[in-house]
Amino acid sequence: MGSAVTQGTGTDATSLPEQRTGEGEAAPASVPLRLELLVHGVGGTTPEVMLESPHLKQMTGDSMSGTYRRWPDQDAEQNSAAYEGDAVLEAYSWAKLTSGAASRALWLLLLPFMFANLVHWMRPPGPPGADGGAADARLRGAYSALARLLAVSLTVLLTAAACEIAMDLAAWQCAADGACAARHSWVVFALGGHGGWWGQLGRRLVVAALVPLVMLAGLGQLARMTWSSYERVRPMKAPRTGDAPIEMETDGFWYGVATVGRLRALHLAAGLLTVAWTVVVPVIAHDRQAAPGRAWIGIVLLALLVAVGALLLASLSTGADLLTPRMLAAAVAGLAVLVFVYAAWSRPAWVADGRLPGAERGFAALLAGQLLLVAALTGIALTLTRGRSTTKPSAPLEPTAPAAPAAPASSAATAESGDSADSVASTEQAEPIDPAVPTDPSAAVGLSGSTDSTAPEKPGGAERGASADSPVTASPAAPASFAATADSGEPLAPIDPAAPVDPTLIVPSPGLGAPEPADSGFGGPGGGALRGLAGPATALLALGLGALFTSGSALLIAQRLAGPGDPVQAVPLLVWHASGTTLLAPVLLAVVVRLVVPLLRARKTLRPAVLAAYDEPPTTDSPRTGQITTALAGARLTEAGTGVIGTLALAAALQLLVALVGALVSGESLTAASADLGMVGSRLGEMLQSLGGWLTTAFLVGLVALGRSAYTSPARRRTVGVLWDIGTFWPRAAHPLAPPCYAERAVPDIEARVRTWLAADPARRLVLSAHSQGTILAAAALWQLDPATRGRVALLTYGSPLRRLYGRFFPAYMGPDQLMRLQRDMPRWDNLFRLTDPIGGPVRIPACAGSPAPDQPAFPDPLSFGRSEEYPILVPVNGHFDYRLDPRFLVARDALLRAIEDAPAAVG
Repeated sequence: MGSAVTQGTGTDATSLPEQRTGEGEAAPASVPLRLELLVHGVGGTTPEVMLESPHLKQMTGDSMSGTYRRWPDQDAEQNSAAYEGDAVLEAYSWAKLTSGAASRALWLLLLPFMFANLVHWMRPPGPPGADGGAADARLRGAYSALARLLAVSLTVLLTAAACEIAMDLAAWQCAADGACAARHSWVVFALGGHGGWWGQLGRRLVVAALVPLVMLAGLGQLARMTWSSYERVRPMKAPRTGDAPIEMETDGFWYGVATVGRLRALHLAAGLLTVAWTVVVPVIAHDRQAAPGRAWIGIVLLALLVAVGALLLASLSTGADLLTPRMLAAAVAGLAVLVFVYAAWSRPAWVADGRLPGAERGFAALLAGQLLLVAALTGIALTLTRGRSTTKPSAPLEPTAPAAPAAPASSAATAESGDSADSVASTEQAEPIDPAVPTDPSAAVGLSGSTDSTAPEKPGGAERGASADSPVTASPAAPASFAATADSGEPLAPIDPAAPVDPTLIVPSPGLGAPEPADSGFGGPGGGALRGLAGPATALLALGLGALFTSGSALLIAQRLAGPGDPVQAVPLLVWHASGTTLLAPVLLAVVVRLVVPLLRARKTLRPAVLAAYDEPPTTDSPRTGQITTALAGARLTEAGTGVIGTLALAAALQLLVALVGALVSGESLTAASADLGMVGSRLGEMLQSLGGWLTTAFLVGLVALGRSAYTSPARRRTVGVLWDIGTFWPRAAHPLAPPCYAERAVPDIEARVRTWLAADPARRLVLSAHSQGTILAAAALWQLDPATRGRVALLTYGSPLRRLYGRFFPAYMGPDQLMRLQRDMPRWDNLFRLTDPIGGPVRIPACAGSPAPDQPAFPDPLSFGRSEEYPILVPVNGHFDYRLDPRFLVARDALLRAIEDAPAAVG
């Protein structure tokens, strides 16, 4: 191995092994080449920073994503002898897929759509033994259908908000009021306040309808542009061998061209239906009184809108199209044109009175329907989790004696022998599949072997996750091997990946020779987040945010248009909801207190363990102690995030319910409803209503400002980017107008590079070295490889949220069973983490087929308490970053290189 050189991650430095110069004689055929493919995490890391060199050669890809090598290493394949015992470094950069101009921060305004899309992927995995049953398949299909219906309801809500502002507040109320029109000259011109052709009320509504139509056109164009850049990029065709695939292994999982194109047409049709409905209902209400002979035209158009809407909902819920999405959208567009013509019919005597007819009932019906969808979603999620133990994987593990390192040849040989009817090699390009339709898991093969544990299961784990002030101890005296395996030949009790984690935190001591704990008590509880109800909770957050954006913008515009004594008022339901935003402040304050108090308490609780781990006297009084204890306690606040999500979801549900009941019971705004409650009650109502609109506006402006600062500040991007990259990782299977899925480009990129590089020479081996969000991309790419190819790839993950975040919130796709299946086919997987890391953590997967359990002992952080001979200058607390600086990282990397040296060559 060469000496270490420094690599940066953003503004941080990391350690990379020095590369060969590439000079020398050609390599003999007997010297196999090893490649270490680096995949970065969040933060916009550039290839130059990853490889610590300004002189790079792009090996694959384009300006958006690709792989790079240092200039001397570009021809390493022709000089493999120079890299004997080492590996060629190659970096995959995907930073530009999630970064760009600061204007992309406006995507944050579509946050409700992103949350709605996540609901689909948060489906619980279902009870064990039921995966092959028809009832379980129906439950999974119903869950996906409800998620898609919930998503389209948010599109309708956004369109209805634009209709409320343009058609009700501006065209119906303000333009009809002389004082309001006089104060706002743009209303006079745009909405016919001067008495021109479009001065009639029906025509005024048609002109105002252009506002939501332009908004829908902009969203549709934005969705089409991102669809062309992400979903339409076709993955390479690849042969498939081995077991029947699980969902993450299916062809077309990362090729959502058909799904997003179909959903985009349906959502735009739903928005257009909303606009047409908002125009036709008040016109029918007028004609039934003033011109009954003409009202039947509007009634027929309304019935056709209802029929087409029913077809649209059926297409979304069942996935079966009686009419193609384009035909359905064309039918809606034709009906909308007829509605506009009908509304533009001359009605000179029609005068606006009060609020727009149908608006209040429409919003109430929409909100009630959304709450019913969440209730049904909750029922299905509870049914799927019922009977499933939260402490055991669905496939029982049979302890076996350790074997040789995983041999990929066995998988390939099985495929060639034809013993398995499901083991096939596809040579044609896979057609895109709809990831919204669950794969039939009845063909999925259970885990074939599992295994010896490197550490005994911790007894008596608590039901809850580790809190910030849980008990702590220093490292035990008994040393443990850095990459220990069960080599005694005696079968050990298998580790349960979903078992509750003992909250006792064990602080590791620094130094390569220091004793290592078998388990750190870190990483959060086992099982799904919120007991399998993460999907319904996220759905409530999506509804709450959508209603917040709608009510806040409507109330703000109403306040801007209205003057002293003017009757311009938003729909009472929206006023009630916006007013309730003020009462969310105590909830948020309680959440902050709930997080801060344990953090402060933990600083005191952790102090003795930290001093003992660094061999410092118990009486040591140093700011360094507080720095380390704060980092340790702060890292464990991630587990409190599920409680925060649950609390905010309940608050959103309560706010929606109170707004719905208050508007239906009173029939008027909060200010009007509280007018008879005395001076205190009326003043309180006025304050809540006025302050609610401004607070909501401030929230929207702050959200956009935060997004802009995240694109310009690498430090802030690291914080915001973690949540953003989680939200945009999954394909747009439920909402096509959500921010685009960068993984549709990144995962096929990594998979294709690994597969094609290994295919060129059967003696080649590869280490996939990934950090943070890059570990999720790496795992997804490995799932797309056939078992024979996976058998030639070792995985090195550090700071990985695979289990801590993805495994808990998306258990049907990245749960323990899926991770164990991934590990089964690889010769080695090492997972590195620190107790100061708020994002990464252990994966808690047992040893499999002779390969040790992935989790390595936790890295000490910092490497030294104070000044020392080795570290004369204080070293920082690195937390989630700079794993490659740690000397133990090179130990783990060397271990993986040796492991893949011993892996047998692939067959076929």
